[in-house]
Amino acid sequence: MTKAYEFNWQVPVPEQLLKGCVFDMWEEDKEETNYEPEALFRVDDFGFFIYWKSTGNYGRVLELSHVNDIRRGGVPKDSRLMTEVTNRCKSNLDDVSLTICSGTDMVNINYTHVVCP
Repeated sequence: MTKAYEFNWQVPVPEQLLKGCVFDMWEEDKEETNYEPEALFRVDDFGFFIYWKSTGNYGRVLELSHVNDIRRGGVPKDSRLMTEVTNRCKSNLDDVSLTICSGTDMVNINYTHVVCP
């Protein structure tokens, strides 16, 4: 007879990711720019989803299996948004920001920019 195998697939998620942290975020595309200041970012208990919610906006969810890359830096293309984000930031924007690249394929990629406090 074969021996039963216990498959322990769950990796513990760090407490800081479970509690969350407040970041400013923006997404840009050709038609519009979506800016959410002071959004609370969290990761679920199993590490499958990252979700965030800012005051006055609906919560948003991103499945982490769709994340292709996380890059350091990133600045807004819109000059008005660039001024607002730079004024809220205490240091160089490239040093305190990151870009989450996600999508279901490698052609249609969404860029979610996050600025750390």
